[in-house]
Amino acid sequence: MGTHRLRMTQQFVASVPLATAHGFVADPLNVAPLMPGLDRIEARGPNDYEVIASAQIVTHSALFRINVELTETGPTRLAGRAAGEDATKDTRIELAGSLDLASETPDRTRIAFALEGVVDGDLVLFGSGPAIDFQARHMARQFAHDLRRALESLEGRPM
Repeated sequence: MGTHRLRMTQQFVASVPLATAHGFVADPLNVAPLMPGLDRIEARGPNDYEVIASAQIVTHSALFRINVELTETGPTRLAGRAAGEDATKDTRIELAGSLDLASETPDRTRIAFALEGVVDGDLVLFGSGPAIDFQARHMARQFAHDLRRALESLEGRPM
């Protein structure tokens, strides 16, 4: 078995007011479909969710069942932690993440997110650290692109 530390970060500016951005991202059911590899999300409680997420690392794929807990839901910051496993590859993942919002102008919001944690198990051996990092960077860029597009499509619509 192997262990790999993982970190994904991205930031961008969306052409929407802070209140609009917060109204959208404060609901995980809005944000989850924008996350690459997230196949399903189910609310288990007011701040608890179960997700099914898949990942392709080189020639190996993994399907993770992950429990997610929102630990902070302020007006400019959302944070949470997650843990889960892929039984077929004997791989476990533990993550902590945050999404921060800041008003750049009345009509523009800076969004920064970070996700870091540990992947532990057979998938690390199959995929190796550099391949996992490459996939994580790709997923972070895709998420930022899709989140910006979703936010900017809300312009003029009440949240």
